[in-house]
Amino acid sequence: MRSISTAEIEKQGWDFVTLALSQSNRIAVTHDGNVEAVILTPSEYAQLIEDQGKAEGLAALRARFDAELASLNEPGAGERLRSIMSEPTKLHGQVKVGDTF
Repeated sequence: MRSISTAEIEKQGWDFVTLALSQSNRIAVTHDGNVEAVILTPSEYAQLIEDQGKAEGLAALRARFDAELASLNEPGAGERLRSIMSEPTKLHGQVKVGDTF
């Protein structure tokens, strides 16, 4: 990420910042070598918001899977699963779909 000091902004003005943004979608504004702020283009900001939404969606999906699979950690879960898997499946001519079988 490109960085610009507050002194450069004061000296060269806002046009300098907009020119730098046209070359890079984000700029770190520094003062005494420390990042004080980050300036983003609208498109970069929109991408960050979109990425955050995707991450939250994946976290929710993972939480749902973790909740559904938690029963496998219960005592005797392995034996119950093996007994179910060892029995033949009886569909009675219908396809089973959905969250539960």
